Amino acid sequence: MKGGFWVDPEQLGNSGRGYWEAGDGFGHLAREVIALPGDNMNAFGDDKEGKEFFETFYEGQKMISDGLVVISGSMTYIGDGVQDNGKSFGEAREYAEDASKQFHCSVGEPPFLKSERPELREALVRSVEPPAGEPRNLASRSGFVEPLPGPE
Repeated sequence: MKGGFWVDPEQLGNSGRGYWEAGDGFGHLAREVIALPGDNMNAFGDDKEGKEFFETFYEGQKMISDGLVVISGSMTYIGDGVQDNGKSFGEAREYAEDASKQFHCSVGEPPFLKSERPELREALVRSVEPPAGEPRNLASRSGFVEPLPGPE
C-alpha cells in the first residue's frame, strides 16, 4: 500500500450510533407493516373470498416485514462492526503512544532538544507539529516522511 491513512477512533466508533438508529427505525417499520393488515382485517369482509384475499395480502405484508427485519439486523451488525473498528484503532493508537514513550524514556532526550540555542530547539519542535486543523499523521505531510514501499 502506498501512502498513509489516518483514522479518528472515537469518531469512527461513535458513527456506529447512526447505523443502530437506522436499524431501530427499520425494526419499528417492520412491526408497523406487519400490524397493518390485522388492524384492518374486517375491511376485507367475512366471506370466503375476503378471507382468502386477506391471507394472500397478509403473506405479502409478512414478506415485506421479514425483509425489513433483515435490513434492521444488517444495520445493527454494521454499527457493531464500526464501533469495534473504532475501539481497535484506539487501542492500536494507545499501544503506539505507550511504545513511543517507553522508547523515549529508554534513550533519553535527543541532543537537539537540549540545545543551548532556544530558537533552534523551537524551530525543530515547530517543524514536527502538524498545521492547525490537520491530523498528526506525518505520512500525509508532503516532504516530511516518505512512506515505505509495500505490496502493490
